[in-house]
Amino acid sequence: MATTEDVVVSPLLQALLNKLDSSRMIKFISDWGVDQQLNNLFRTLQDAYAMASSTEDMQISDPRLKFILKDMREVVHKATCILDEFIYEAVGRQILRRRRKNRSALRRLLSERYAANTSPILSMRKKIYIAMRFILS
Repeated sequence: MATTEDVVVSPLLQALLNKLDSSRMIKFISDWGVDQQLNNLFRTLQDAYAMASSTEDMQISDPRLKFILKDMREVVHKATCILDEFIYEAVGRQILRRRRKNRSALRRLLSERYAANTSPILSMRKKIYIAMRFILS
């Protein structure tokens, strides 16, 4: 049982494992072609979780283990920040792809809807040109 002075890392590792195991994250990883690296990382984190859980229980009898757990906690925090940055970048790229796709679809729709000669903008430009020539003459 952990006390208030004990260093607890296993919940942080579990949260990191949950992030990595989410369906959205698995899709991003698959899209980037780093499935094997994800599997290796996941297995390593599972081992670290098991080690942290048992070490947390043993720190009561051996206070030196707190230093190991503190170092581990720092590493887990850094890994969580890196994963969050990766997720942020991946979501940003996904949004950009959607925007480009939507813009492309809009351009196609507009070009199909209005042929070059029947464009309302070109028609208005022509009317302005005729009106300007009339005023200047």
